[in-house]
Order: sequence, then structure tokens, then C-alpha cells
Amino acid sequence: MFVPVFVGLMVVGLLWEDPDEAKRPAPAPAAPEEPSVTPVEWTYQGAVCADGWVSLSVGERGACSHHGGVAGSWVAADGTEAICRNYPPRTQEQINRLVTKFGRIVC
Repeated sequence: MFVPVFVGLMVVGLLWEDPDEAKRPAPAPAAPEEPSVTPVEWTYQGAVCADGWVSLSVGERGACSHHGGVAGSWVAADGTEAICRNYPPRTQEQINRLVTKFGRIVC
């Protein structure tokens, strides 16, 4: 008994036409908010030790072995300096997150 009633209600629901539905405009899709991204231009200054020590033996075996290894010195257009084993952060937002979390630029 339940199945025929259920099927009947489904058929009536599919055939039923709401007159107000045609008059209602479709809701406009919400545009996703784009996060602000401020790119940072870095200039490579050369190889230094990871702790900032300038070694004359950079490029040779064992260079900076007691100073954390060899890293690159980078300077941003605004004068921000970073010593990184990899590339420095590409956006100001990344820099802000690193400084908030670690108190300095870690890369």
C-alpha cells in the first residue's frame, strides 16, 4: 500500500507546475572573493653561509660546514633581506605569515 501511494505522490509532484516559479528570477551566482596578492621582486646577492657568515671558501668543499651550510643572500626591492637555502617567498602575504609564525623570514 505504501509503494503505490509513494509513486503516485512522486508523479503528481513531477507534473505539478508552480505558477510563481516561472516568475522568480534565478539567483545570481556569488563571485568568489579574490585574495590580495602582492608579488615581491628579489635580487640574488650571492652565496653566504646559512647563518649569515660570509665565507671566502663558498664554492669549495666544506664551505660553511660550521655555519649551517651554504645558502643564498636575497634582497627585495623594499630593502628586505633574506638568507635562503631555496628561493625566497614570492608574495608579501607569505612574508607576513612567516614573520608572524617565526619572527623572521624562514626559507
